[in-house]
Amino acid sequence: MHIPLTRKQAGAVTVKANLKRVATEHPRVPPAQILRTHLSQVPSGILVELTETESLKNAIRMVRRKDLPPNSKSPDDLEEIQERFQKPRGKLQSNFFFSTQNTIARKTKVG
Repeated sequence: MHIPLTRKQAGAVTVKANLKRVATEHPRVPPAQILRTHLSQVPSGILVELTETESLKNAIRMVRRKDLPPNSKSPDDLEEIQERFQKPRGKLQSNFFFSTQNTIARKTKVG
């Protein structure tokens, strides 16, 4: 048997869905910033019905993980996405880069 939600509980469900939507639309905004911005506008009666802040942050992270590519199985897979992790000047953000022989060649300076 399904117990109907109260108005405050339904509001909390809507707020959580909106937070997830904002998180997918703005993937570079940290979860804490999304919560600060959007929860400040939520009535206190609905805030009481929401889960803890850490649970909301985890929900945001989980929604974002759905859009990530699967874990790579080989260095060849990494070469395809390597450009996404470069700084605008073309320098790698990671401490390592993969050579054309698909092995870790050397550490790079991040600057």
